[in-house]
Amino acid sequence: RSTTEGSKTTVKPRKIQQTSPDPDLPPGYVQSLIWRVINNINIVINNLILKYVEDDIVLSVNITSAECYTVDEFWDRAFMDISATDLVLRKVINFSDCTVCLDKRNASGKIEFYQDPLLYKCSFRTRLHFTYDNLNSKMPSIIKVHTLVESLKLSITDQQLPMFIRIMQLVISLYYGEIGNFK
Repeated sequence: RSTTEGSKTTVKPRKIQQTSPDPDLPPGYVQSLIWRVINNINIVINNLILKYVEDDIVLSVNITSAECYTVDEFWDRAFMDISATDLVLRKVINFSDCTVCLDKRNASGKIEFYQDPLLYKCSFRTRLHFTYDNLNSKMPSIIKVHTLVESLKLSITDQQLPMFIRIMQLVISLYYGEIGNFK
């Protein structure tokens, strides 16, 4: 087959110019409706059990009930909207009967002797105060966290102290990016 240059046709794809949306433009109705729902969502978790195992250390957190909901300026449960006059969203998280245990396991992975809990049946309330720069901000510019604990029953045994120190060292290493930093 032979072709001549005059009969060759090349079709150039047309570039469609897309303009990126201006971040200062107000969101559409659907987007604002979605943000109203997200800002006012209530979350209830019952019988939450978290376990962390590190070598021979077992750290477990048991929470009977955790609830997160939106509140008004008086910290009463309410349906709230972020408005131009009040660029603030407030949330409350209630934790009831939180127990934290720290135990040592043997080579086969079993806990032979359960220690007394570090924290036993503690209930607390956390208030979250989110301040936004403008109505279209997706992330708050300021986050304030306040926690109220009415009664705190802490206990640590001689066997738990070295395990507690090891857990704190791991938390500090994680905070400073010395572990878990995937590049």
